[in-house]
Amino acid sequence: WRLRPRIWFRGGIDMVVSHASPRFIHDAEDRCHRGFAIYRKLIDWYQPRYFLHGHIHAHFDHDAQRTTSEGDTKVINCFGTYQVEIDEKQLAR
Repeated sequence: WRLRPRIWFRGGIDMVVSHASPRFIHDAEDRCHRGFAIYRKLIDWYQPRYFLHGHIHAHFDHDAQRTTSEGDTKVINCFGTYQVEIDEKQLAR
């Protein structure tokens, strides 16, 4: 809650990097791999452009399998390796 004024003043959040995933996005039902509900709220409230996470160990045939859009936020499972290319013009708010 204490960060809310700073987030607002700086124009929002461009990227969140977390070990765990948001709840119901790339997570599993066992206790160790269940995502965090607060991350879903963070996405709903601040709509960062990217939410990068790992922890969910999966092997992907195509990068599209590791990416999910949640509103304006691109949630990406970065398990293993993943390269994110960002257009800096997009980040200017």
